[in-house]
Amino acid sequence: MRKITTKNKYLVILISMHLLIMLTLLAIIISLGVDYHKLLLMDDGYYDTAGLLVKGEGPNSLYGLGYPTLLTALYLFPVFVHPFLRLLISVLFTCGTIAIVFKIFENYLTPKEIFWGGIFLVLNPLYIHWMFRSRPEAPLVLLLGLIIFYSQRFLQDKRFFNLLLASVFLAIGIFTKPVFMLAPFFLVCLSLILKSKRVFVLSITLIVVSVVAFLGTKKLVNNRQKDAEYYQVPSIVGSAFYVDAIVRNRDFKTQYMYIENEEGDTIRNPRLAPGDEWVMNYEKKYGNRSSIMMGLRLASEKPGMVIQQFIANPFMAFSLSSTEYETFLHLVVNLCSMILAIIGIAKVGDKSGIRCRGKPEHG
Repeated sequence: MRKITTKNKYLVILISMHLLIMLTLLAIIISLGVDYHKLLLMDDGYYDTAGLLVKGEGPNSLYGLGYPTLLTALYLFPVFVHPFLRLLISVLFTCGTIAIVFKIFENYLTPKEIFWGGIFLVLNPLYIHWMFRSRPEAPLVLLLGLIIFYSQRFLQDKRFFNLLLASVFLAIGIFTKPVFMLAPFFLVCLSLILKSKRVFVLSITLIVVSVVAFLGTKKLVNNRQKDAEYYQVPSIVGSAFYVDAIVRNRDFKTQYMYIENEEGDTIRNPRLAPGDEWVMNYEKKYGNRSSIMMGLRLASEKPGMVIQQFIANPFMAFSLSSTEYETFLHLVVNLCSMILAIIGIAKVGDKSGIRCRGKPEHG
């Protein structure tokens, strides 16, 4: 009983800390006179897409419909409470994430050790930023935790029900953000490192589920903009030119896709125009926009740019922010978090007996 009581105590502390941080930020925003309605609802179109779904219209969206479908519940209430309800949804997802973290690691770490890991989660400035803005990362982090938990359970007891639940949560994650389909592919690498047939079988199963879920999700998105292909954008090309614009101009902050010119008109960001021009020239020359062939062609023509992208992307993914000061802060904090995470993973590996040195697998 003492262990359960300690665990619950740490759970309550972490959840209370996260809630206090969100409420404090909200109070500061309101006291400063910032348009909190715009701040909390302005994103990449998920809230607006939810509004279109409520009206029965097919959204012109390249995004997964899982999060907008959830946000349709906001439209059951008056508009003035939408920002607060959306923030509440984000907080509830974080509460679930904290709980599932304890479930995942309870067999390997003490409640106190898990608590300190949770501290780095709820105090991480990047996590606070995305949760306060109520981005789709809020449900995705919880879904990833659920996939890990039920995959872990399946590896322990081989019950089909646990594999089914892991698959269902993976499908929901892909419905929320289709790029989530890449998650199972990392399991293949893990199975090779651990030399585990059981992990390999799990990874192959989830890869099949991810492909089927992606194709099924794709069919649900109708009435798209002309020439827009659902999540089949030339990602390597776009990302390579995006990273190059940041590095070349030494402007280490988020580059918006569209900006306002001196006349107040919305235009494509000139720094990203070279990528658009390259894609247009490719399509004109080869008569298609095949993302795979386009990526291979870019790699052969501009190998340095592609290599630069693969080196810089991991750092930009967890640090790039709206100002260079924030970017630097996030880079320092998250590098420290990654180092601690690697140490923690090594510790869990020691306790579980799953190592790549020929030790036997437990469970």
